[in-house]
Amino acid sequence: MIMVYSLNIGLICIMINMSKIWILLLFFGELCAHEYSVNLMWIYKDKQEYEGPERSTYLFPARYTHPSTKETMDLRRHIEMWAQKNPRADLVVWYDGRLSTPNQLKATIELFASLEASLTARIKFRDIRSLPTVQKIREEQINKLKEWFKHIDIDQLSEDELETELSEICPFHWNRKVYFRADLARMIAAVDQLESLRLRYFVYADFDITPMTEEQIFDRETREKLDRFGVILKEKNCGDSAIYGNFRAENSFFVIDGQHENVIKSIREVVIAKNVQATAELYRNNSCRGIPTWMHKELGQTVYSSLQQMFTYLYYLEGYIQFIKDGQEQGSTDVLNNLKLFIETMSRDESRHMGRLLITSKASNPVTIETEADYFGSPQQVVKWFYPTKYGVVAPNICMDYGNQ
Repeated sequence: MIMVYSLNIGLICIMINMSKIWILLLFFGELCAHEYSVNLMWIYKDKQEYEGPERSTYLFPARYTHPSTKETMDLRRHIEMWAQKNPRADLVVWYDGRLSTPNQLKATIELFASLEASLTARIKFRDIRSLPTVQKIREEQINKLKEWFKHIDIDQLSEDELETELSEICPFHWNRKVYFRADLARMIAAVDQLESLRLRYFVYADFDITPMTEEQIFDRETREKLDRFGVILKEKNCGDSAIYGNFRAENSFFVIDGQHENVIKSIREVVIAKNVQATAELYRNNSCRGIPTWMHKELGQTVYSSLQQMFTYLYYLEGYIQFIKDGQEQGSTDVLNNLKLFIETMSRDESRHMGRLLITSKASNPVTIETEADYFGSPQQVVKWFYPTKYGVVAPNICMDYGNQ
């Protein structure tokens, strides 16, 4: 006797033969409904963009001209296409509530009201300030202000006065480059949503990424890399990739598998924590208030750069590599504290005082040592890192920092 039950993942066939029961799972390669979400983000560059005479009626410009390609996009239609191509996923558009108004949110919701109900029910607009990690960062920063400036009664300040005091320590203040704010916000959104919504996958795409279907996002090669590494980024294909060595990956598109706990841990402890710490240190290390704008801009690419450190820590947690100093294996705290220094020294001189890298014999190790010729043609050993990237993600074939600058 054969009983067949239909599920979102495929079919479960229960074959009963005498005293033996055989259960066969037949997978068709589809994800369960609501197992992933597609996430877009629009964060205004500064207050002038949403308060000035050219401000948009909506949370984003109705039409947007790309600064490099000069192509004009209908952002409403772009969001609609993502939703249409992914009928089994929520489409989340993230915005910064401090750089938008309630009227803009209302107008944006009304803008999509004319769509069919099945689409409008799945298109959601969420404020990055509502994310638990962002709220926790704010609380920690208020406590820092109380510690650093005991002569100010922080609790008696108005909301505007408090924002003024927090302006130079907050990683999401508009005096920081939009690249820094947007790069950090998308990573926080990813880990918070994966942990709170029981999602399997978090898919992020900049507005310059061509909308893809579920089958295009989760093709066979992508699923295999996600199963192994828990994260995949867009393949970097522009000329400045050499700046980061063989880190040819872009965060303009990425997918994270929430079942890989070490990926979530690496993002939280490296990408998020270290960049939030960097904003505080920038403020604390300057004795006078009113940090020049150019110093804030120095943080522009630090979130993106820290992705390379994130992979280093991830591979350490996964047991692919070890860090040895004075003959002793370094623990996670030491590794975190010295990540940048390890990266700077590993491919040059392993015997330096910072320690050395030990590549384990674990099968399919994504970290290897290869012999290459240096600038003068002499052989040298170079540490090679494999980074999981996705080919075929369509975007303008140019070098750009962030689509909505």
